[in-house]
Amino acid sequence: MKDKKDIIEEVINETGVQKKIDNAISELEEQAKEKLKEELEAAVREKLEQQLAKKAEILKQRARERTIKALVTALVCTCSVTIFLNVIFNAPKSRKKRLW
Repeated sequence: MKDKKDIIEEVINETGVQKKIDNAISELEEQAKEKLKEELEAAVREKLEQQLAKKAEILKQRARERTIKALVTALVCTCSVTIFLNVIFNAPKSRKKRLW
């Protein structure tokens, strides 16, 4: 005599329920894999964007520093030239002769 478990297995096999269950499980697994893949790609993309933003900020800061250095250098050179010209052209005639 067949017990309840054997009867259930027989009915499942005859009706094709097991195949439907297996197909449903496979489909759910594929959907889960796809969702995980999308989530991983989004996380990687976000991390890369953060890194690029940090690098861009560092590059902006370096550019600002270089610009400031260049402006200070230009200002110092301009002041030096101005002072030199003032010394030459505003000097008494006796000192002009010594400068040349």
